[in-house]
Amino acid sequence: MAASAITHRRPTEDVDLSAQQVHSAAGRNVLVLSGGTIAGQIALAIAIPLITRLYTPGDMGEYATFVALVGIFAPTVSLHYELAVPLARNSVVAARIASLATLVAIAFALLLSVCLLLLRGVVARHFGTTKLEGFLWLVPVSLIAQGFASVLGMWGLRYEAFSRMAIARGAQGIAQSSIQVFAGWLRSGASGLLIGQIGGQIAAVVPFVARTLGKPLFTRRSLNPSGLLRVARHHWRFPLVATWSSLVNSLTANLPVILLVSTFGPTVAGKFALSFRVLQLPVRLVGQSMSQVFLSRMAKARKDARLADAVEHSFRAMFLFVFPCFAILACIAPQFFAVAFGDAWADSGVYTQPLVPWMFFGFISTVLSMLVSVLSLQLAEIVFQLALLLVTVAALYAGHQAGSALIAIAVLGTAAGLILIFKILWLLHCAGVSLRRIYRFCGGEILRSAPAVAVVIAISTIWHNKMLDVVIGALTLAVVQVLNFHRKDAQLPRAVTRTADPKQRT
Repeated sequence: MAASAITHRRPTEDVDLSAQQVHSAAGRNVLVLSGGTIAGQIALAIAIPLITRLYTPGDMGEYATFVALVGIFAPTVSLHYELAVPLARNSVVAARIASLATLVAIAFALLLSVCLLLLRGVVARHFGTTKLEGFLWLVPVSLIAQGFASVLGMWGLRYEAFSRMAIARGAQGIAQSSIQVFAGWLRSGASGLLIGQIGGQIAAVVPFVARTLGKPLFTRRSLNPSGLLRVARHHWRFPLVATWSSLVNSLTANLPVILLVSTFGPTVAGKFALSFRVLQLPVRLVGQSMSQVFLSRMAKARKDARLADAVEHSFRAMFLFVFPCFAILACIAPQFFAVAFGDAWADSGVYTQPLVPWMFFGFISTVLSMLVSVLSLQLAEIVFQLALLLVTVAALYAGHQAGSALIAIAVLGTAAGLILIFKILWLLHCAGVSLRRIYRFCGGEILRSAPAVAVVIAISTIWHNKMLDVVIGALTLAVVQVLNFHRKDAQLPRAVTRTADPKQRT
């Protein structure tokens, strides 16, 4: 009987060990990829104070316009065929899909280059700067580099080249920031920023080109026309379904700069772009990594029928730490931007204040949006993105009619923030979270943060010293976060693990 029990138990133990090893390997892969992403973003963040002192707001506006033009088309330049590379049944089919995605990107970029060549004068005048006309030919070059990098990234994902992918992501940020700083030191103007952008994209490709992972990409077999047509027909859902969602997302993210530069000129657009870039840093540095971890934990929590508890704990922990950061930044944004980036960028701090609601709820929404995949809510997600796009256009049109960039940005930040609040509450409701508890928790946290915010506002009102305001704001935030760290709601990993495992829950 004992021997029988032992032999019966050993296969289970082996399965558990195997599952644990797989989970551990997946965790290491996420950490490796996140490490590369964070390294690249840190390099870009460190370079910002130098870049703002080497380039004018007008230079930044022209660069931001170029990035926005590329950003609108970049996610869809390959029509999302590259997403099918990791799903291919064998290496031959994967190589054909990768070749198809690359050829589509080249054809798309060439078609766009013809359009820009014919309309370059109209586009430059519409954006209020003739300098942009000389840079438009770089848009298709950047798109081809972006498309090739995406294809190689999916190729690396298929063969689990996570360390190489991490190197590529880190190299892109380091190369871009280094080139832009050096070009700024040479007083190259907006062209230095553009060259740095493309240099970073090329650096992201080099780690894969140097070694094609032992699997050749472009061969006579993979470029066979009939084979390419076959995989294009088989994976028709990627260009016809996924592309539209990505296009709406990219339009929402990039239209503000394009509409601002066409209405108020490159200087205003450059100051807005800096504000937007600084507010997006938490999402890039922390939010993306948190999203990956959140997705894996929520998928497990749903299987164990503990999704509502896990989601509520995650939301509480995020709100607890993120809200004081944005609240205090909103109080001292003009002073912070003047100290960190120079007096010429103080207006960026003024633009930052009305954008805080959008960026704060956008951070939480970025993480919670992983529930869209867990709960299969893709159609509703597209509806929310369309609503954000319409709000963006309407807000900037209102500012155009009022003749004030600040009014446009204020309306945009407020309206987008309200839509994201509704989206967050909807996602929490779909996960089964009690909204009444969420209301009480958020109200209590706002009241707890009020004294710290009042202290920062009082000091900035009494002593008109920018450096003192920034130091007091940073110290106040540090004290608040230390106190928050020891609270029960802050124990996110243990809370999620506890709720996700019914054996550990009493």
